[in-house]
Amino acid sequence: MWDRESLKQFQVIGSSLQSIMGGFGSFTLLASKFLLEEGIGTPDDTMMAVLEPNKWYPLEKWVRVFDRIHAEFGNFTLRQVGIHIPKNAVYPPQMVDINTAVQFLDAGYHLNHGMNDKPLLNPATGEMKDGIGHYKALPPMPQKVSCEVDSPYPCPFDEGLMVGVAQRFKPNATVTHDKAGCRTRNGKSCIYHISWK
Repeated sequence: MWDRESLKQFQVIGSSLQSIMGGFGSFTLLASKFLLEEGIGTPDDTMMAVLEPNKWYPLEKWVRVFDRIHAEFGNFTLRQVGIHIPKNAVYPPQMVDINTAVQFLDAGYHLNHGMNDKPLLNPATGEMKDGIGHYKALPPMPQKVSCEVDSPYPCPFDEGLMVGVAQRFKPNATVTHDKAGCRTRNGKSCIYHISWK
């Protein structure tokens, strides 16, 4: 499990938060309420949280929103949010299949998270700052790839993210969460196995 104190120096970009908010579906109003209560965004006339796409928001507060949503609505909602993310993501031309998509997850993760209002990954130099975990693609096999994740996000969200990424390329793809070393069981990481026909 992540020590929330260690997350205080990190941020997440508003455009990423906007994309994630879309995944809450009918729970968007409640998710928005949690955001505002955690000090993320500003309320509009309908009391919905307005997030600025180019503004950096505190990661620690964002993770607390996930904790609250998990406590109120459970694993299913978090998984659905994860599934929604890849539907709106812009993919670089190098991402042509599930294998390349999983390989690029870590770069995308570090581009959308930052410190001092700058991304943790510099795309020009490839320099990446650590501190928020990784989405590590494991060596692929025929019609199967695995990803080891040690992010501060809840397991159901990451599982949904894997489903969303995989099904963007192969609608019949399935994801299995290997619970042997799961973060919810005090493991350091989770492994998600993605397979397709």
